[in-house]
This record gives sequence, C-alpha cells and structure tokens, in this order.
Amino acid sequence: MSPMMAPTIKHSTTFTDDATGVSVEVASTDAATIAELRKQGVKLVVSKDGNGYDSAQQQLAAAYTSPLDFSLYDISASVGGWVCNCS
Repeated sequence: MSPMMAPTIKHSTTFTDDATGVSVEVASTDAATIAELRKQGVKLVVSKDGNGYDSAQQQLAAAYTSPLDFSLYDISASVGGWVCNCS
C-alpha cells in the first residue's frame, strides 16, 4: 500500500491591504478557483487592535517582566458575499 500524497499547490495569487501593506497568499490545486478570485477581486481588511490584541497583551504581560512590542493582525478577506476571517 502506497502512502497518500498531499496535492501539490500549483496556483496562487497574493492580495494586499493598501492601508497596512499586509499580504495574504491564496493557493489552490485548482486554476479556476484562483482565476475566479482574481476576476472577482478580493477585499482584504486588516485590523491591528480589538479583543484579540487585548487578550494577547494580557497573556504576554503575565509571562514577561517587561512589556513587549508586538503587532497582532485580524485579517478578513471577502469575495462577493463570502468572508474568510484569518487571525
């Protein structure tokens, strides 16, 4: 019995948030999926603050003796009515 091989990612595109410069690469084994994303256009929205940042800051403060300088991004990508939240 041969081991299952993961599909090879052959097609990708990158979307960038103009305000922050944060980029997200979307990859697929299906060229049509990437072509449709390019055609529809993906709106990338990046937020640097909020509950996730506050929570991480509290956890880090408990683990370190001095404050850490860090960034935490909450990224949402939307195409048509579809939204993907990536933190």
